[in-house]
Amino acid sequence: MHPGSGGFEARRFEGFDRAVLAAGVDIAREAGNNVVGVRLAQHFDGPSSIERQQTPHARIHSPRRRLQGKPPRPGAVRKAVPSNPHSRRKVQQTLELIRRELEPEPAFKGAVVTESVAQGDAREDSDVDMVLLFEPLRLDVVPGDFVWSPNRPGFRARHERSRSDADEVHFDTTRVGLDEYQRGDCAEEWRYLLSTGLLIFDRDGDVEPVLDRLIEYPAELRRRRVGESTYYVDYHLSESKALGWLERSGAVAAHAHITAGMGYLVELIYAYHATYLTWPNKRIPVLLRFPDPAGGLGWAIAEATLVKEPTGDDVLRRLRALRSYFDRLVEVFQRVGLLALKDPFDHAFAMAWPEIGLRHSMAEWRAAHERYLAEGGGNRAGENRERPRGQEL
Repeated sequence: MHPGSGGFEARRFEGFDRAVLAAGVDIAREAGNNVVGVRLAQHFDGPSSIERQQTPHARIHSPRRRLQGKPPRPGAVRKAVPSNPHSRRKVQQTLELIRRELEPEPAFKGAVVTESVAQGDAREDSDVDMVLLFEPLRLDVVPGDFVWSPNRPGFRARHERSRSDADEVHFDTTRVGLDEYQRGDCAEEWRYLLSTGLLIFDRDGDVEPVLDRLIEYPAELRRRRVGESTYYVDYHLSESKALGWLERSGAVAAHAHITAGMGYLVELIYAYHATYLTWPNKRIPVLLRFPDPAGGLGWAIAEATLVKEPTGDDVLRRLRALRSYFDRLVEVFQRVGLLALKDPFDHAFAMAWPEIGLRHSMAEWRAAHERYLAEGGGNRAGENRERPRGQEL
């Protein structure tokens, strides 16, 4: 858990009011002639707190700190709704869907809105992408892809959409058994979506800790990926390697080699920001929202993305744009202690592959091998080794 994230400190309220506290949004509850708003004031830089307040209208509270343009915070699921008015409206509509259609089903445990609505990029015509958590998993409660309106009961396919109902919303849902996430069964791209998603419903407060564990980006993972990606970027953005491909297989193959190097550079910056990788087609657009640790990333990516012609000169143009940025990035890593000042690429290799018996650890391997032989590993030292069957001359 990220320092200062705090725990789920909400008091227990009955039914839907209690569950939506996890969302960090206001829900109005009609109680006789009084409308009571319950707000969970969840901030990114400190623990949760609860406020009860009298309010004539239900409201959705925007976060103290917006995540647009920032990498997701490691290990703490978001609960504050972006200030984008379309996102806010669609979250309200989603909560209404949950209240009417899902909350009565006991197996339904939680909901996380993802993609544009959660990230504050929603448009008026955006659909709502959402992960629905069940225990046990039930696929018969709600479809995976449907349109819904508070004005008409039931679920409809997208081709059955009404042209006259302004309240109709298209939902694209992924239905998951909570036990899968409890076991850690979750692809990397989904970990990214959950880390940037918005937890809007948590029936019993059990979903949030599961998600927090799932989206945490361990320090050891960051260290290993920085080392591995640094090594691969250095390898692919070497002029001698690119020219070798050019000579052996032509300009198209050499361009492909550079493109692979750009992919590893993208992975390296994600690791630097302790962020899981999103879908391949979205990695660069998301990356360009992150703080640029070395400066000039946008230009380098734009220059390297464009293949002008299948020539050696164009291969070197792309390579040098990326290499110049990468060399500055390595200097940043050295300053902050991620890479050694001396022989940083050997250090990166050792970070990624720490096992003995590789080029950086032969001395350790020899010592271990001597112990292995002394303990009688294989045949005892000095004894004739029996030739394996099938290898007789």
